[in-house]
Amino acid sequence: MNQSALEILQGELERLYELDEMMKLSADLLGFAPATVGGTGSKGAFARSLVGYCVNEDALAALVDAFGTHLGIVVRIRDYHEHAMAASADATAAAYVEADVDDDAFWGVGVHASILTASLRAVVNAVNRAHARREAAPPVAAGARAEA
Repeated sequence: MNQSALEILQGELERLYELDEMMKLSADLLGFAPATVGGTGSKGAFARSLVGYCVNEDALAALVDAFGTHLGIVVRIRDYHEHAMAASADATAAAYVEADVDDDAFWGVGVHASILTASLRAVVNAVNRAHARREAAPPVAAGARAEA
């Protein structure tokens, strides 16, 4: 979806809903906790945050699907947070994920000017951490139990 379509969607949310209605829609229909989405201080800020959050969630889901389909790595996002690293319009964004990678929990961090790119980097970082831990683990003898 291009930037102008996203801006139109944001404008329509602002036109059609009050802040409390948008937060209810986010929580009840989309399953996104308003505090996680961010921007709960005003209608415009929440509409912008909600649209951005939905774009990120879709992109993250596509990346997770690609890991499973093409690499056989099962990834499930447990938790996700993002924030700007400064108070300016051109601030760098940071994204953090807690993810189950093949049933083991890992944290990932991504930083970039684009929050979408930062989010994708965070997922890749979590998968890379899982891979690094597995590569560093000593081989387990047949019949022995692996220690965590």
